[in-house]
Amino acid sequence: MVQRRVQPARNAAPAAPEVEKRNYMTSWTPEELERLFTGIIRYGPSWPKVAKEVGTRSEDATAGQGRTFVKKVKTDGWEVAAAELLSKSKATAKEKKKKRRLAQQKLQLKKTKTTRKLRATGINLEAPKEPAGKRTRRPWTKKEHARFLFAFNLWPRQWVPIAKHVGTRNRNQTQDHGYAYLEKLKREGKAIPAAAVSDQP
Repeated sequence: MVQRRVQPARNAAPAAPEVEKRNYMTSWTPEELERLFTGIIRYGPSWPKVAKEVGTRSEDATAGQGRTFVKKVKTDGWEVAAAELLSKSKATAKEKKKKRRLAQQKLQLKKTKTTRKLRATGINLEAPKEPAGKRTRRPWTKKEHARFLFAFNLWPRQWVPIAKHVGTRNRNQTQDHGYAYLEKLKREGKAIPAAAVSDQP
């Protein structure tokens, strides 16, 4: 007997991603409880359907919480049971938030104490700074040099107005560039080319 291989459909829709289920022992959030109430109203004690409505709990966890809630409804009524359950859930969430905040404060205090101890021993925790005499050099572009030449022809050796005209360099950078430019002309035995700066760039 010849066995045929069953090929999957080409246009089959991709499987929906599974929702991560919360731990059975973790407390229910107010949002999960509201979805539980909605599921019970829609499907009654059909816990698999209610679990799908909740989305973040397994069928067992949904059934356990749902049965407890239904028993409470039978004795106290829907509004009282729902209000009590939501109140406990909100109080638990608030308490957890408070504990997380206290834990963060303790961790920050511990880091501060450790930092003080290290500084007391003379360990430098700051990022190493660049020496004052050392400057980060960025090559001048052709446009910057053209603006420099135009301004230098108008205001020879007046570095403040020249730097303002260049626009992208400060006074010290402009002055260094000017001295380097004059030294280059001196080495090559050339004068300042006035024709090259006759028109503003």
